[in-house]
Amino acid sequence: MWTVTSALSYTDRPAVVLGDFDFPTMGHVWLAQQRRGAEVRFARAQEHRLPLRSYQREIRDDTSLVATTHVCYRNGFKTDVAALAEVAHERGALLLVDAYQSLGTQPMDVKALGLDFMVTGALKYLLGTPGIAFLYVRDDLVDFDSDNPTWAVFPATPPSLPPVFADPRTHWCASPAPGCTRTVRD
Repeated sequence: MWTVTSALSYTDRPAVVLGDFDFPTMGHVWLAQQRRGAEVRFARAQEHRLPLRSYQREIRDDTSLVATTHVCYRNGFKTDVAALAEVAHERGALLLVDAYQSLGTQPMDVKALGLDFMVTGALKYLLGTPGIAFLYVRDDLVDFDSDNPTWAVFPATPPSLPPVFADPRTHWCASPAPGCTRTVRD
C-alpha cells in the first residue's frame, strides 16, 4: 500500500477518505501521509454497518482517493465496492480496496467492480504463506518507460522515489519489500 500512498500528490486534491472498518494498518499508512499534505477523513460506521451514505458525506471535490476494506476483519461487514467505485469516480477520486479478508472466498473481477487499486495477501483465503502481498493497479494509472519496458512508475511519483519494477506481461504488484515489487500485466 505504501507504493500507492507515496505515489499520490496531495497538492490539488489533498483529501483521502477511509472507513471505520479498515484494518488499523490502513489508517497508519494514510495518516503518515499528513506530513506530505494529505488530509485524512473517515466515513463513520452506524452500529455494525458502514453504509454508502457515510462515504458519500466524506467524498468531496478535494478527495484524491477513497480507501476501504472489502470485508471487515472485526464483524464480516461487506462493502459494496462497485457502488463505492461509482461514487468515488463521479467525484473524481480513485478507489483502493483492501481485499485481504475476501480474496479467495469469492470470484473478484477488479475491472467489473471499477477498482483502481486492490491490495491483498496470500495468508488468509489464498492459503499461502505469510509475507506475500499483492497490489493491483489499473493499467492506465501506470506509466511505462518505453526505453526500458521493465520499469514502471506512477505518473505522480516524486522523482526522489524509486520506480516500481515491472514485467510488461503482468499487472499484479507483489509486496513492496525492497527488490521484490513486481508488476504483472495481462
